[in-house]
Amino acid sequence: MKKITLLLILGFTLNANAGGFLFPNVEFEYAKIYLFNLDLEEPSHMDFRIYKDGIYAKSKLGNGTLLSDKFHEKLQRAFARGIDEIIIGLSKCYMPRHGIIYYSKEHEPVASLSICFECDKISVWSKEGYTVNDDYDHLDIKKAEKQLTDLEKLITAEAVPIYKHVNDVDKYLLYLIKDTSFNAKKIVKITVDQELNALTDTLNHLTTSKWVHKDAKLYLSEKIDTLENTNGTSDIQRVLKYGKQTVFSFLNGQLIEGRIHHQSFILPMGISIGMSVAEVYQKFGYIQPEGVYPSAIQMTGVYWMLQLNFKHQTLTDIAIKGR
Repeated sequence: MKKITLLLILGFTLNANAGGFLFPNVEFEYAKIYLFNLDLEEPSHMDFRIYKDGIYAKSKLGNGTLLSDKFHEKLQRAFARGIDEIIIGLSKCYMPRHGIIYYSKEHEPVASLSICFECDKISVWSKEGYTVNDDYDHLDIKKAEKQLTDLEKLITAEAVPIYKHVNDVDKYLLYLIKDTSFNAKKIVKITVDQELNALTDTLNHLTTSKWVHKDAKLYLSEKIDTLENTNGTSDIQRVLKYGKQTVFSFLNGQLIEGRIHHQSFILPMGISIGMSVAEVYQKFGYIQPEGVYPSAIQMTGVYWMLQLNFKHQTLTDIAIKGR
C-alpha cells in the first residue's frame, strides 16, 4: 500500500544555553500552523491547546500551513532565552487562535504551541515533558513582549493572518472562506478491509470504553431496556451516552451503531475528532487525491461501516455502524 507523501523539511533539535524553558525541546521533522477557536457555538466550547497527548482541538481548522525552515531558525533565536514569561502570560485572559503542531517523520505529533495574541500568552505541550519557572517576582516583561512581537512577525511572514482584538474573529473566517476547499461537499467512498481490521467482528461496551482517552473527564449515562419481540423472545438494549452528544447503542451486548462527537475518543486505528483530512489520509496510509477535500469519507469493511464527517477540512464527528 502506498503511503501519503508530504513535503518534509529537515529535522530540527533546537537547543540553547540561556536560562528558562526552551521550546521545542524535542526533535521534529516538520511543523504546521493552524487556526482554531474561531467557529465556536459559545466561548465555553474553546480548546485550550491545538494538540495535547493524543487529543486534537475540536475547533482546529483545515490541513494547516507548512512552516518554512526560516521560520524555525528565527523562532529558535527568539526563544533562545527561554519562554517561561509568555507561558505564564502577560494578562489573565486566554483564547488562543493560532496553534503549531510539530510532527515526527512518521507524521505523529511530538509537540505543540498554542498562541493567544489577544492576551499575550501561550501554552505548550511536549511528549518529553517540561518544567516552567513561575517566579513571578523576577519575570522579564520586556523579553516577553519582544518574543510575542517577533512571533507575530514570523507568523505573518508565513502568510497567516493575525488579529489582536476579540471582535476580529470574523476577519479570520473571511480569510478561510476565500479558500473554497474549506466548504467542500464531496463524499468519498472507499471499500476497505485491512484498514478496519482493528475493529473486530464483535464490539461490546467494554471495548468501546477503551477508546476513551485516559485523561478524559466525560459524564457517562446509561440506559438499559428489555425489548419484547412478537415471537415471544426478548432483546436487551443498552445505550451509553458520553457527554452531550456521543452515543453508543448495543443489542444483546453487541454494538449496533455509534456516533462520536468528542475528541477524547481515539479509535483503534488512531482516528479522532479534530484531525485534518490530510492527517486522516496519512493515518490510513492513503494518498490524498490532489485538490480533494471531502465533506465525508465513507469506509465500508467486512464487519463495519465508518463515516467520517468533515467541516472546514477537519473531522467533526464519526458514525460507526455494523453491517
